[in-house]
Amino acid sequence: MSGEVRHELLEDVARAMGFADVKSLYRDAERIAAVLDDAAQLTPADWARALIATEFAFASDYYGSGWDWSIIAGYDDVTTIGRLREVLRKLVGIARLP
Repeated sequence: MSGEVRHELLEDVARAMGFADVKSLYRDAERIAAVLDDAAQLTPADWARALIATEFAFASDYYGSGWDWSIIAGYDDVTTIGRLREVLRKLVGIARLP
């Protein structure tokens, strides 16, 4: 796969996650992480972006950690899926993209 094609795929994935482009994904991801670290309030769109990005990082071997999740994150798949489901239940009706 050429670098140009890969870049376009990454742009498409960033947009699918609710970001304007790859640059905004990196910029906004840092901002969202800082807000979460400070226990401050996220917007509904930022909740959706954070959740979608976490799902990509957890599940995707191509875009995320995939099979290496437990090594990278320190949590096994069963624990992670359980926590993701808890978050999903809490965010129903809150997390939404514009």
